[in-house]
Amino acid sequence: SATGVESWVTHRDSAGAFEARFPATPTVQEIKPPRSSPEEMQLAVTNAQLAEETRLLVATKVVMTDVQKYDCESGLKGMVKTALAGMGCSASEETPREVQGLPGRDVSFTCQKRPMRGVMRIGCDVRKLAEHSVTAYSLMAAYQNESWNAEEAARFLDSFALLAP
Repeated sequence: SATGVESWVTHRDSAGAFEARFPATPTVQEIKPPRSSPEEMQLAVTNAQLAEETRLLVATKVVMTDVQKYDCESGLKGMVKTALAGMGCSASEETPREVQGLPGRDVSFTCQKRPMRGVMRIGCDVRKLAEHSVTAYSLMAAYQNESWNAEEAARFLDSFALLAP
């Protein structure tokens, strides 16, 4: 984008758990899908997204409650698969990466349904597992192939910060 970092907007999620910077004000959507059974964990998903003709920037927080046990490695793989499959995309490269001390990874991807490429950064927070709660974070930057902007994507991913409770 032609605008500088100074004009970017800081988005803080409503619970004050994290912030991320967007080139413009994102729209926010909160989803609480129904459980298929009482034994299943409850999900609360918050998406902050900037969707335009040539790019999509999304910061997602997934809070899982009523969790008995949780494996971050499996959870991260599931997040990647679910997010990319829904967009008609596939991962091309995955790199382990700590996200502020939490287990995570960076994932490069390409999309066939709509010719796009992008990167996502995901992290898993099990620090409240004793309270039966797990939080996962995902940042995604996707661009139409001819509009790929590695610098802007990195700026967006690197803007993510967990906030002190």
